[in-house]
Amino acid sequence: MIRGLRFAFFGPAIGLSSGNPVAGYLRGILRALHDTGHEIIYYEPNPCQRPLRRDIVNPPWAKIVVYPANDERNLYPLYTDAHSADVIVKVSHIGAFDAVMEKEIIEMKRMGNLIYFWDIAPLNTLSRICLKTDDPFITMIPKFDTILTLGGGEPIKKTYSEFHAKRCVPIYNALDPFVYFPVEPNAKFHADLATLSSRPADQNSLTCDLFFNAAAALPHNKFLLAGSGWQGNPLPRNVQYIGTIFPRDNNAFYSTPKCILHRTHPHAKLATFPAAEIFQAAGAGACLLTDYWTGLENFLEPDTEILLARTPEELAEKIQSTSVDRARQIGAAARKHLLAHHTSAHRAHQIDQLIGLSGIPPQYALT
Repeated sequence: MIRGLRFAFFGPAIGLSSGNPVAGYLRGILRALHDTGHEIIYYEPNPCQRPLRRDIVNPPWAKIVVYPANDERNLYPLYTDAHSADVIVKVSHIGAFDAVMEKEIIEMKRMGNLIYFWDIAPLNTLSRICLKTDDPFITMIPKFDTILTLGGGEPIKKTYSEFHAKRCVPIYNALDPFVYFPVEPNAKFHADLATLSSRPADQNSLTCDLFFNAAAALPHNKFLLAGSGWQGNPLPRNVQYIGTIFPRDNNAFYSTPKCILHRTHPHAKLATFPAAEIFQAAGAGACLLTDYWTGLENFLEPDTEILLARTPEELAEKIQSTSVDRARQIGAAARKHLLAHHTSAHRAHQIDQLIGLSGIPPQYALT
């Protein structure tokens, strides 16, 4: 079995995971690639020209190189360093010199290496190039050996193929079992139903339509609202607002309430985009309640591993009819399923298979 390839990634900042689900997604997969024996170097920008807030500095699974993003010339030594890598990956939406970087990385193609593009926001990318037919990225798509996408399923694969991609492979969100796992309940998070939601993004959304209306219908049940932007907003009397959840409290927040309400982003109704929160909450053993999203049954089994509620009435009924013991069984079943099929190691294994390698490291074979 071949091992020990050198991967060079040019991507957005992953040094801080709070409020940045893409950072957690990439970290988990990079760690898993490292654990299969690969060498990882990751180049990320510092757009502020001052020290960045970070919750990792020198992780054992990757060499992270931070470069000033104020001048394109700062990238030149990085290209030289990355040129000898076996697999060179340009991650989308870095926010500084993306188009220039894509052109330079394509020119690194040589006999024996692979050049990948990893699209972490494929709907945004494809919407842009469908509207702007002279976008330079269109001519670059066929030159990448593979397009990886953060979700999307068949609709995204089909659209990329129409732009002459050689190969497009969705790499879905996943459970990182070293970060998300069940912990002892924390009294400050006790509730019948909790949700993590930010006001600016959620006006007239699932939070307002389902969560608050269900709370109003169940005045004797306790509801917990976490997230930013709700200060000063009128809330039902049985809804407690607790503000931002810091990373150190994520597992307790998901492990403690009887149920967790997941809010589905509208784009998840267009193609298969299972949100990071699905894997985070289920990884901590939560009993998840959600409205339907495309491809849900490919990740978790409705009724036995996740509960569905499309209306406030259905949500209220699920809360009342689901006992604490039943909720714990559903959460445990979801975690077991994700550990068996949808961890960061499984996503890294996909990438290994694309390259022609195989195998999941034994430390990921958790139960």
